[in-house]
Amino acid sequence: MKTVRRPPYPKWNPGYFPCSSLTPLPLSSRRPSVSFGGFGVSLTGLDTLLAGSDFVSIHAPLTSETEGLIDGRRLAMMRPSAYLLNLADAAIVAEEALVAAMREGRIAGAALDVFDTYPLRPDSPLLTLDNAILTPHLGGATEETVRRHSAQMAEDILRFAAGERPINLVNPDTWERRG
Repeated sequence: MKTVRRPPYPKWNPGYFPCSSLTPLPLSSRRPSVSFGGFGVSLTGLDTLLAGSDFVSIHAPLTSETEGLIDGRRLAMMRPSAYLLNLADAAIVAEEALVAAMREGRIAGAALDVFDTYPLRPDSPLLTLDNAILTPHLGGATEETVRRHSAQMAEDILRFAAGERPINLVNPDTWERRG
């Protein structure tokens, strides 16, 4: 994995990366009880967000409300300078419509960490696009993350072998029932 040097971003400065709207997904008639006013963020509808954003990042679970949510109609609302990032579930974005929008220059590009099929088919049209960044659902797996996770697993295996309760136990009720 290649290490990318980044400029020294401040810890939190809402003006540094100008974002002005937020749409909670899945869509709901209920408004969140959280206030974002102090951060220069306002709640808006999805269509307004798509039309006014340069980056749209999807982090929603796949539900009946989100399946097919970003279809050809919604992609057409996006700016030609916009990028779509799908890090959630492939079924939220209509892949064929996304490929067409990218190929025709109706959006600037996309970064995808999820696909309809795994592994991505060698004949996938996504692989032919210069404006696509594709990762195999491990975009967050930096060298540091892999090292940390490996160390945590090794430590838990040693704990278990010594008869101690592992720290990262997914189903803790099984530890209590062991014989």
